[in-house]
Amino acid sequence: EKENLTGSVNQIKTAEIEGKATTSLTNALQGVSPGLTVISRPGNVGSDLGSINVRGRGNLGSSSPLFVVDGIPVSAADFQRINPSDVASISVLKDAAASAIYGSRAAYGVLLVTTKKGKDGKAAISYNTYFGVQAPTYLPNKLGSFDYATLINEANVNAGKSPIYSPEEMAIIKNGSQPDLYPDNDWYDLVYRNSASMTEHNISISGGGDTRYFVSGTFFDQSSLIPGSELDRYSFRANTERDFGERLTVGTNVSFVREDIERAGAFSTTDLNRMIPLTVARHSDGSWGSVTGGKVSSVLAENNPLRRIAEYGWQTRQRETFIGALNASYKISDDLSIRGIGSYKSYNHQHNTFDNEVDPITNFLTKEPISSTRITPNKLTARWDRSNTLMLQAFATYEKDFGKHYLKAMAGVQYEDSDYEFLEASRKAFPSNELGSINGGSNSAENLGNAGLLQEETFMSEFGRINYSYDGKYLFE
Repeated sequence: EKENLTGSVNQIKTAEIEGKATTSLTNALQGVSPGLTVISRPGNVGSDLGSINVRGRGNLGSSSPLFVVDGIPVSAADFQRINPSDVASISVLKDAAASAIYGSRAAYGVLLVTTKKGKDGKAAISYNTYFGVQAPTYLPNKLGSFDYATLINEANVNAGKSPIYSPEEMAIIKNGSQPDLYPDNDWYDLVYRNSASMTEHNISISGGGDTRYFVSGTFFDQSSLIPGSELDRYSFRANTERDFGERLTVGTNVSFVREDIERAGAFSTTDLNRMIPLTVARHSDGSWGSVTGGKVSSVLAENNPLRRIAEYGWQTRQRETFIGALNASYKISDDLSIRGIGSYKSYNHQHNTFDNEVDPITNFLTKEPISSTRITPNKLTARWDRSNTLMLQAFATYEKDFGKHYLKAMAGVQYEDSDYEFLEASRKAFPSNELGSINGGSNSAENLGNAGLLQEETFMSEFGRINYSYDGKYLFE
């Protein structure tokens, strides 16, 4: 109860986050709790999930808070991908009491998440959906070709150099009569889409009697403002709880999330920002642009963002997370109860990147290939990450009123055993860019690469807490 709190706790209710068209639970929390800072950095699909800060930033490793979902510590990535419709409540622990009970992992606060459970009664079915449109919030408004050329000339004259563009060239740039030599391109408009769709479908069913249940399934699809990129996310959650008499309650919590991300080419925002309006995107004969301001520029031609998206290969990422938990509580007496939780988490991530072999760009003026713009050989890099975590918790709670005195004591233990492994392999010189399997590359030693890592961690802790109040006025924890 709030009146009995000795620490700083804020509670976020479901109504404050449901119905928001966001890419993650993290972004849905923006602006709903004082002292909770959500930084939503822009990025391509899969990289725009946001981050949370509760107690400022520090240098003790990560400044991220600890996330605990239904009593199970999870990563920030797992928290981000929880569907807001599955959340019953979120409590934000801010002060030293958080780290007192959770240890050094809670140095920057704790977010306690409780997911929905079934209630007594007939089955209730709920369906929620939304469709949204994303658009750039802000794009730099760069100068056109004529203004750009004018300022470049002024800069050179002020530096004691000759103007880059002659009066005749300035006249051509102004009237736009030779777009194959002196174009007027807005590269942000050429590369980015004006809008991209985002949609979500969620269906859940809950109810029960002695056995209560909540089952939910969600599909989320997000297109990118960058052509060729898209994200699909599938999530499933099932919470059950059953009473065996008046003293024993057993429950299960199961969640599964799969995320598929596809990306075409090798787009770079840095390359996009370096493009100038006088660089040709495509010439009138269909070839990729090789001319900038009437002269051939191999560097800008090679880094043409449209060419990088269309011809530089592809990337796929598949991320799967399964968390299963069994919990039981037994009431030994009216004052004493025990509770246990056992959970298992499995994480798999497959990440494949294919860099195409790309033909050289043709010099528009001489019709000869520009050898420096050729990309060879092609290369496939395949990486697999996996981790497994077993966690066991057991604790006992004693609660008693003695007239004006109230006492509550809790003591428990927690054990975690986790292992992490990644394996990476690469091959070059595939006979075709269409071969996307690692065994299609060259067997020569100079075309082979590999990397890997295996690490294990075990974590054991004991913890306890005492709460005492006198006459409902004086509180001690």
